[in-house]
Amino acid sequence: RALSPPSLHRIGAESARLRLMGDYFDEGGAQDLQQFVLLAQSARGAACVALIKQVLSHPKIYVFGELLAVQSVQDLATTEHAAVLALLNSFAYGTWADLPPATATELEPAMALKLRKLTVVSMCASANMIAYDVLQRATAIDSVRELEDLLISLIYEGLLRGKLDQRAKKVDVAHAIGRDVHPDELPRMAAKLQQWHGTTLALMACLEQQVAGYKDEKDEAVRRKVELQANIESISEKVKAQQDLTGGGSGGGGSDHYGYGDVDMLGEEGRTHARIGAARTNPGTLARRVPDGAHRATTTAERTSARRPHLRASMATRLARGASPANTRATYNPAALHPGVARLGPESHGVDEQVF
Repeated sequence: RALSPPSLHRIGAESARLRLMGDYFDEGGAQDLQQFVLLAQSARGAACVALIKQVLSHPKIYVFGELLAVQSVQDLATTEHAAVLALLNSFAYGTWADLPPATATELEPAMALKLRKLTVVSMCASANMIAYDVLQRATAIDSVRELEDLLISLIYEGLLRGKLDQRAKKVDVAHAIGRDVHPDELPRMAAKLQQWHGTTLALMACLEQQVAGYKDEKDEAVRRKVELQANIESISEKVKAQQDLTGGGSGGGGSDHYGYGDVDMLGEEGRTHARIGAARTNPGTLARRVPDGAHRATTTAERTSARRPHLRASMATRLARGASPANTRATYNPAALHPGVARLGPESHGVDEQVF
């Protein structure tokens, strides 16, 4: 059956992940060592020594614990080939400084290069930055160029990840492969693992406590939400019931108990009285609200004589001479008598006179 593109993508991603895992678990050439382990189980004496030398010269093998565990290899300790077994132990657990000078001079170039690489890996595994001069002393390398070539080869082979700082003459380490663990280091490693286990348990307990607290807060929030919803529903029912009772007691005809029309008339009358009272203190108030000619029921002379006694004589004289009411009103100057009415036009004088 043909696979869809998403399925092919998942298969490709899984294959890449498995390849990365294989490369991770094959650090130091552990898979290449397996064939030599199988051969060593049946090798004895000189054949076993030759097999060990092949492993030490192999360019991809940097771990030797499985080979050391083979019984035939351990039997070399009681033979004339015990020096070969000691050399294998130095490659597995030691560094260049642990190698006797006589043995170091007799090493093959490939073996010497590998031991120097293992020395650098051991130093980089416990430090984030190492100076060139420290590495030179540990590997017995005199030239900086030779040391940098060694570091570059380690990076290309995947044994080391880092950056070379030629100006500062140091190497910044990001990762280094793990080497074989010596049996004497097992108690210290077990103590570290035990400490890590205790720290992990404490962290898990703290996380569980926080999770329990979060659950309690969530339950409390849900409870408050339910109570709030119940209160809202209860208040809504009470309001609805009150509205139903109020609607049942109102009169017919679409008006309320008091009647909207009566209320409107009373309000209009009250507003009218308020405007008249305000106009007596402020002459322009009523003139702005009452339409022109609304209160012109009497003549100008009558209203003026009723409100202004000091104008009565002059008005009577003009009327006696035959002046018309219009001419009499035209001679009346409210702005001179009442400055507050100056803003009113001639058509509003009747209202102003009626008020005063």
